Amino acid sequence: MIFMKIYNVAVVSVFFAVAVMACSAAFALDIDLATAGISVCDPGSSNQVYAARELEKHLNMISGRKGKARMTNGANAVFMIGTPAPGKGKAADFEALAAVKGGKVYFWGDDGRSAYKGEVPCGGSMFAVYAFLDKVLGVKWVYPGDDGIVYRRQKKVSVKEGWEDRFVPPLLSSRMRGTEAFSSKNLNPDGSPKWEKYLPVAMRKTLDDENRRIALNREWMLRMRHQTRERFSFGHAFEHWNRRFCESHPEYLAMNEDGTRGISPSSRRKAKHVKLCVSNNAVVDQIIADWVNDGKPKYFNICPTDAKGFCRCKACCALDHPLTPDEPFNLHKTDRYVDFWNRIAEKAIALRKDVMLCTYIYESYRWPPRKLKIKYPDSMIFGMVPSQEDDNAQFLREWKKAGLRHFMLRPNYLCYRSVIPRGYERFYHGNFMLNLENGMLACDYDGWPRHVMDFESYVIARAIADPKVPFEALEREFLSQFGAAAPTMREYFRRVRERTEKGLYEVQKKPPLDREQVPDDSRLYNTVMSANCDKWFAEDLAVLDRAAKTPGLTDVELKRVELRRLICEHARRTHRFLLARDTMNRKDFGKVAMDLLEYRIGIHKRLPDSWGRVFRSQPAEVQWWRRVPRKVIGTAYPEMELED
Repeated sequence: MIFMKIYNVAVVSVFFAVAVMACSAAFALDIDLATAGISVCDPGSSNQVYAARELEKHLNMISGRKGKARMTNGANAVFMIGTPAPGKGKAADFEALAAVKGGKVYFWGDDGRSAYKGEVPCGGSMFAVYAFLDKVLGVKWVYPGDDGIVYRRQKKVSVKEGWEDRFVPPLLSSRMRGTEAFSSKNLNPDGSPKWEKYLPVAMRKTLDDENRRIALNREWMLRMRHQTRERFSFGHAFEHWNRRFCESHPEYLAMNEDGTRGISPSSRRKAKHVKLCVSNNAVVDQIIADWVNDGKPKYFNICPTDAKGFCRCKACCALDHPLTPDEPFNLHKTDRYVDFWNRIAEKAIALRKDVMLCTYIYESYRWPPRKLKIKYPDSMIFGMVPSQEDDNAQFLREWKKAGLRHFMLRPNYLCYRSVIPRGYERFYHGNFMLNLENGMLACDYDGWPRHVMDFESYVIARAIADPKVPFEALEREFLSQFGAAAPTMREYFRRVRERTEKGLYEVQKKPPLDREQVPDDSRLYNTVMSANCDKWFAEDLAVLDRAAKTPGLTDVELKRVELRRLICEHARRTHRFLLARDTMNRKDFGKVAMDLLEYRIGIHKRLPDSWGRVFRSQPAEVQWWRRVPRKVIGTAYPEMELED
């Protein structure tokens, strides 16, 4: 009897399982990727039209389709853009939704938003499309441009009826730089980008070249689903104060070492970095008056300008709290600024209770205050700009003790101008998660993707949109671009990472004065330099050579491996050049320099980069090029500007 009951239960279970399988098959949508049509709601917004073009482009790449466009009417389409799925309502603010229902795939969302002022509209239906491409079709965008699109060729895909996806940007502001259009101040008199004058003519780019790079960066960051939900007010707030007050109110401006105040207006570059006399209450009154005249906006920008030049008057110096009398003047200026911000906040809150003052924790005032506390923590948002050579966890602990509650991460990590791979991708992921776990509201990464650091850029970009994905999964995604060579390429990237991370963590343990004293991370290169040697570069190249010989690589996958080899070889040659300056006489060093220059001319088309910045920007190779005898470089390339 018991056996019969068990038998009956077993029969019922088998029958139920078969029925479920049949139902699952019946309710799966099989999509022919080569023929599936796309429909945009009428009238479609520019965002929805862009989403349709992106979907069409990727479906054609995946299926190998060529020929006529896929756009069709709703009745004949499989993919519906801008139309909510049946039974689903309108999307909420910043929401992107996708769903499979009744034999169609629907993409809709908040389509009235823009990423940044003047740029391609984003979010909504577009982000829903990218979610489908990523999660259902397995597409990854490992770096800007079509060469960075990683996908698997397939003709069909099966999606379960009822499949859904919802995306809302997890941070209030999700930003990586590199999408800003060129302004007139970034152009030479002939209209070319200003950095090009530091290059041989053969390597120079046009403004159109630079605009294409910017467009690809913008496209990539949309594909990575970056969007700003809340726009805070950060940026150098007092760049015009020297021009405004150097004659009428010099007492507003910082006192220089010679007792004068302000900067000569003729020195425009220095003048915009003027510091204020922060102990002067009239300065606070002027800042408040300017804010009132501007309509008392909720987000009140009081960010100091970059660089040194802090006020040396007795009242300002009395606000500092040095540990030792012989401490360098510029090392720690946080306490004077906390006092300054507290006085501004007190007056601003009296005029608007919900005001949020925005200021940087940066450079000489990035260190936690030694004595003072933030008096109005609920009314302040701090843009934290830690150096990667700082212990960020300690910084957060100490700043929270001082009263910090609201902050965004605004690092210069991607302001990297060297050509030597850093291997900091795992560190940056951990750093992002550390800040997120400590209440980070937003992020704004200065700098932009370059091939020498595109693994780092990919990890940051993915974490911004989906912080739940662990680093190991991001590593697999990035390495998928190399196909069958992925295991060998993992070996290469891990070799670089292990030695550069070790050097970075060793530097973090040093006292501040024993580290590189630079304004920001764009000038850090000693740590990376010392973490490499010619022998290790040679071993890296051997690993990359093995990867290139992997059987079964497609032409695109082999091209990507060869690009890594080119980056490594170029880094090796540049490392030799940087070391040679201090070990050779000028004549012999000149030969090494010219060999590197000729090599760069030969590879610059295969290794796209902002080459002018490599030669001239920080870390300033210009210091090396200036050591080359003038006759040597001037005779061969008289057009190269090295003295500016």
